Amino acid sequence: MRKIVLVLAVAVFLAGSAFAEEKSDSLKRALEASLAPVEAVAGSITELERIIVTPSRFEEKLGSSSCSVSVIDSAVFNREKIDTAKEALKGEPGIDIRQSGAFQGTTSLYMRGGSTGHTLILVDGMKAYDPISPNASYNLAHLTLDNVDRIEVLRGPQSALYGSDAMAGVVNIVSKKAEDTHANISWEGGSFYTYQEQFDIGSVTHGLHYNIAGSRLDTKGISQAQAKQNNQERDPYDRTSIAARVDYDVTDAITLGTTFRHTKAHFALDHGADADDDNAFSIFREYFTSIYADQKMFEWWAHSIKLGWMETMRQYFDDDSPGFDFDRSKYFGKYFKLDYQTSFNIMDVDKFLIGYEFTQETAEYYSQNDYSGFMANDIMPKVFSREGDLYLENRLNVSDRLTSTQGMRVSHHSRAGTHLTYRLDGSYLFPTGTKVRGLAATGFKAPSLYQLFAPANFYFGGGNPDLAPEKSASYEYGIDQYLFGDKVIAGVTYFHTLYTNLIYALTNPSTYYTGQYINVGKAKVYGIEASLSAKPAESVRVRSGLTYQKTKDFQNDQDLIRRPERKFFIECYWQATEKLSFDLRVRYNGPMSNNTSNPLWGSNSYKVKEYTVVDMVVDYALTKNFSVYVKMNNLFNKYYEDVHGYTTSPFAAYGGVKAKF
Repeated sequence: MRKIVLVLAVAVFLAGSAFAEEKSDSLKRALEASLAPVEAVAGSITELERIIVTPSRFEEKLGSSSCSVSVIDSAVFNREKIDTAKEALKGEPGIDIRQSGAFQGTTSLYMRGGSTGHTLILVDGMKAYDPISPNASYNLAHLTLDNVDRIEVLRGPQSALYGSDAMAGVVNIVSKKAEDTHANISWEGGSFYTYQEQFDIGSVTHGLHYNIAGSRLDTKGISQAQAKQNNQERDPYDRTSIAARVDYDVTDAITLGTTFRHTKAHFALDHGADADDDNAFSIFREYFTSIYADQKMFEWWAHSIKLGWMETMRQYFDDDSPGFDFDRSKYFGKYFKLDYQTSFNIMDVDKFLIGYEFTQETAEYYSQNDYSGFMANDIMPKVFSREGDLYLENRLNVSDRLTSTQGMRVSHHSRAGTHLTYRLDGSYLFPTGTKVRGLAATGFKAPSLYQLFAPANFYFGGGNPDLAPEKSASYEYGIDQYLFGDKVIAGVTYFHTLYTNLIYALTNPSTYYTGQYINVGKAKVYGIEASLSAKPAESVRVRSGLTYQKTKDFQNDQDLIRRPERKFFIECYWQATEKLSFDLRVRYNGPMSNNTSNPLWGSNSYKVKEYTVVDMVVDYALTKNFSVYVKMNNLFNKYYEDVHGYTTSPFAAYGGVKAKF
């Protein structure tokens, strides 16, 4: 009997051990499957393999990002035959591009309902903005795609990583690093007596990468003033741009580099939307330059340093005599940046980054103008502000499937004090190819030099040196789905942002007197962004984006201006034959407020009507090295406005030829 009991006991023990071992193996297999590489889950997806840097400041794959991010690259620029950043960004979910007149009209970017100064635009890591504009925003009208490799669009507050201005998101424009020897030239001509020449050359030799590109545009243009008011006077425009990037691999661990971009434009303009101005014209000039060094000390330790400068100048002239419609003004701004960061790679799944950033901006202007019978003379002597920031980031990435970023920044602004911002995000890619992600973050924007120091006059209360920064608090969550490898990629994101301490200069509608800048505003924005890209066949590509957003200004209980509630974009590309291709783009913009008013008193409210615009490109490869194309904008000659009172291009056709060697 004892032997039987002993045998049974041993059998139970062995069975239990086998069950425990089997359970342990199952748990181990489940854990390994849950963190297996992306390829083992969703197959080979080219889109997920693209390298980006903006979301975390580290080079990483697009598929590992925990944020709402998209990339527009040079292949898209070439397919759509576009040559400016404003055209490239028009179809992106969450972004609204508004231009006051075709070609040279002031072009503003609104991301997720934020103001024009709430999105940080970077050109090779340098902040692109106008230090002397009222809210230090950037005019995208003249920024070309010469020597641009890609544009990374990062939505949501990013002040923890990028500091002031990144309240609504970041647009990072990255220059092309030459990886082969090439030479491209092109010519284009068409409507409104428009002509453009472009070149792009580059090479690699003994670790030296260099690429230089440039363009020249000349057009007689169309009137900026509202077309339906019978404004027929043309406003000509010419622009010259040149950009370059040089990298030198000193060793396998050390790289030195520099970038340069210069743009100059000369154009006529209309000061108001109602009537042509025969004598008004302007000169615009800006340049960006940077030098940098990257060193990989060990496999687990790397650091980098970057120095950069940005300069912008605007001049306005109007030849009418003093007494009516007279203008002589000049605006000048500079920006300097030093950025040092060091990073540590911990066990190949975690990276920790420490960085310090110092910036200084200066601005000045002289203005003498008379638009309504009152001569105004304003002079703002050179003023400046400085900012020093310490930022920290921890980035967890397990097999590009389980990722999370934790970041914070302490910023000390010489005029607006010390402020702390944070960011926390995370994502996980399930075996079904479903990716869930979320983010919570805060943002801030320091007051501009104009808001701080603009001189007071008889109709304007002037700047306020006691202004506090504008602030935001945001959260978002989203789902991405990958189907049939890279055949179908879909994504949807819900976002919610509360803005406080917004800076306004309030105007009394009965006296037209504008008071001093004050922190009085509060606004809320929430909505949904959706995107879809598909390859139903090897010769067909489809991509689309949808934005639905609600905005509210709590001071006047109105919508924020120039942000439509609904927006939709779709592009269909068809490689019909080996040589012939078609690209069709449809862009819908819903009705939007163009209220130019002030939060406390209200004002004239005007609704800009909804519109749909269709563009098309037909491209034909004559030989391996030569191709010709026809580009048709506003194919159905739709009359519409982006900004009330300013005209947009009617139907326009352009033909071009391109040579590649």
